[in-house]
Amino acid sequence: MTRILRILSIIIGVFLGITAVNWMFNPSNAAMNLGMELLTGMGRNTQIGDMTAFFTTGSLFILLGVFKNRPDFLVVPAFLMVSAAFFRLTSGAFYDSDIVVEAVIFEVLSALILFSYSRKI
Repeated sequence: MTRILRILSIIIGVFLGITAVNWMFNPSNAAMNLGMELLTGMGRNTQIGDMTAFFTTGSLFILLGVFKNRPDFLVVPAFLMVSAAFFRLTSGAFYDSDIVVEAVIFEVLSALILFSYSRKI
């Protein structure tokens, strides 16, 4: 089971890393992949900067946690994922935004995998 959690954690880390690179070098495509429009002006700067930071931090800490056997490093992106899922749901509840169910499921499952693997190492 530990091996499976390790492999799944690596896959999540690589996926987040690819997404970060996509935000940095092809932001219009990255936005489209997440069902967003690429904003303009200061909004674009914030959107690209924040999204790249989110995915880079998640990827970096997952991969460092896996390859350095540092469970504390895995907890950081796990909380990042749980927070994203929570705020997606609150956004839908309080601000009449569409809830992207697939994203919430991915974030919750990813967090569960990362929390579980952090407990195994």
